Amino acid sequence: MKAIGKNFIIAFLMILAIYQTAELWFEDFSSHNFFSFTDKTSSVEAGTEVSHTLERVIINLGENKMLCRGNGIYDTSFKESSDELVTRVIRRGKVVSSGLANWKQILQNRCFVYEYRCNLTGEDAEAIFGIENSNTQEIKSYDTVVLAVDGDNVRLRFINSQSLWCLEIFDDESRVADSLTELLNRFSNVNNDIYYISSVQNGFEIFKGNIFIPRWDGQSVSYTPLTPHKQYADEDKTDLESEVNLFFNNPAGKWSTTTDDIINFSDETTVVKYYPEGVLEYSNYSSGSQSDVNDFYTNYIAAQAVLDMDQGIENEFYLRDYTFEGNEYVMRFGYKVNDFPVFMSDELKKLSGMSDYIEITSSYGRVSHYKRYCVEYEQETEKSLSASVDFLSAVDDVYNEFKDDEEPMVDSLSLAYVDTGGESSSLWWLMDIDGSVYVRQLGGEGS
Repeated sequence: MKAIGKNFIIAFLMILAIYQTAELWFEDFSSHNFFSFTDKTSSVEAGTEVSHTLERVIINLGENKMLCRGNGIYDTSFKESSDELVTRVIRRGKVVSSGLANWKQILQNRCFVYEYRCNLTGEDAEAIFGIENSNTQEIKSYDTVVLAVDGDNVRLRFINSQSLWCLEIFDDESRVADSLTELLNRFSNVNNDIYYISSVQNGFEIFKGNIFIPRWDGQSVSYTPLTPHKQYADEDKTDLESEVNLFFNNPAGKWSTTTDDIINFSDETTVVKYYPEGVLEYSNYSSGSQSDVNDFYTNYIAAQAVLDMDQGIENEFYLRDYTFEGNEYVMRFGYKVNDFPVFMSDELKKLSGMSDYIEITSSYGRVSHYKRYCVEYEQETEKSLSASVDFLSAVDDVYNEFKDDEEPMVDSLSLAYVDTGGESSSLWWLMDIDGSVYVRQLGGEGS
């Protein structure tokens, strides 16, 4: 009997050892499956911070000269502090007006201007700033948030730049105003070669609403171009294999085939394709658990978890657009480098079959489709380009395409890097007029 007992214990310990060894062997793979967030969690944990939504922050220091911060703003103390002040004003402030935005009056005071690329709602604001009360319920569609100091008071505005709808919340607590003043003072001695002015403050009537216009002193300004590096393009697919493994719970169990130069990786529920044009596409066909809620916050957090854990993304990304149709959120993300956005040219969009760099489809907090144009942009620090075409010259050149009796209004104007598919990407003027985007070179030569 003792021998039988000993044998049973030995057999049990052997089975346990084999199980633990298998866990250790596969742990490195399973812990890196960045879709496990949506597959294994039935609901999104409340309070998870929403990031990567802002395109840029304009810092109005007065005297009609403004700074712009696009990159790294979520890693800065000033953004965290200004967000806390926004939350404080929403919580304790009072709604004092709802109507049309008066940009000339708004920009008389020093302020932070948050600019988003897409329209958001009051529910989205609750998710972004982590607060819900009667004030957020009055917020309609907005794409701009202005946090301004007005003497001993603070005024917070949610603005729709297209319709000019504006909700103003007032807070008369001097400590909040003092904190905001201190934040703004941190930028008082900062000088950028490219700064910004307000179209409304300067009386430029060719623009709809208010546009923050890039300017520089002198005839030209130097800036750094970008070099696009297409990922996984060489014959060695080791890096691609490492990237693809992130999509599978058990990478060792996947199989691969190649058809018409399209590399396919699959298991029972997951398909990952890599196209020769440089596009990586993931599709999830499993019936994994999902949230009971299907709002922006739930799905954005699921998308954010995917993006944060995708080791192939090298440049900073942000939300550029999203749609909701048929119970599915489709979110599109773009890149920004050197405080400027990066866009695909029309030719590159056609080649890649994508309208932007990253596209994510999610419903009820579960990502079912993920698509990314695999490219990395590197600043050419040893090379500089000289920009000599100012915004007035660029607008005049566009106006030459219209008839003499036509005087179109410019909806938006910006400087952005444009990837035309060449070896280098430079800054271009982008103008939106009646839904059509006009692109003009910034001019100058390289050095």
